[in-house]
Amino acid sequence: LVFSVNLILCTLHHLKLKLSGIGFISTHLGIIVILLGTIIGNRFGDKGFVWITEGKDVHSYTSRKTENNIQLPFKIYLKDFELKYYSTNNNPGILIVHTKSGIEKQINIKLSDEWFDINYNNFKMRVLEYYPNFYYDIENKKGISRTDIPTNPCVLTEITDGIDIEKRYVLSEFPDFKHNTKFNDIQLYYQFSKEVSDYISYISIIENNVVTDKVLKVNSPVSVRGYKLYQSSYDKESLQVSGIEIVRDPGLVIVYIGFILMTFGIIYIFYLKKYFKNKGL
Repeated sequence: LVFSVNLILCTLHHLKLKLSGIGFISTHLGIIVILLGTIIGNRFGDKGFVWITEGKDVHSYTSRKTENNIQLPFKIYLKDFELKYYSTNNNPGILIVHTKSGIEKQINIKLSDEWFDINYNNFKMRVLEYYPNFYYDIENKKGISRTDIPTNPCVLTEITDGIDIEKRYVLSEFPDFKHNTKFNDIQLYYQFSKEVSDYISYISIIENNVVTDKVLKVNSPVSVRGYKLYQSSYDKESLQVSGIEIVRDPGLVIVYIGFILMTFGIIYIFYLKKYFKNKGL
């Protein structure tokens, strides 16, 4: 408060000065406006969070300031939620390890009917199926994929020593999983990096029966009726639930104006003041 009063008094004192004092006035006035905008934002603004499930809508959020449920002047409907992964995930591989000899071999996963050598005796291997999101159907006794998103990738392989053949599921989430293993000395490990590059919410803003479609991305907020919606997080279990941060800051525009005034004042003091002085103004 004392700082703000001091700035105001200094600015009023320099109002009587000529053109040379414009930079000083603009800079200090900008700082005062920034402080004013910050106070208004803290006093009358709000910030909260809401979870939205695909196919559902919400019209309120939980305030972090009061922890109360705050009603929105519109509804947010989540049409779809999408995860994107870094391109390195497009080339997963299998690490083949023979536990007794220590022989290792890395291969890229490629579906093929052809057998290839795994560098140990007469053992060969091939990859039969790929499951982006693996689930084992107990009733039908086979693996299936729940979705096309690689959240729990798995491959079905076959290993042979030239006499016996073993089918083995190789899971990224459960590397030690074994089922009907014949060749215990051969271990297979799924090499996969699930690094999320982006997550996107495809939403609809519903207000007075008017529907407006929006795309909400990380670092790309959506503005609606004085509110800003930020893509904040997601549910790592279901991958159909989006976490959205909701911010209302009525002082933000005032802060921007303050920065413009302060920037102009600084430019004037260091550049324009000399220019006008050389022009005799």
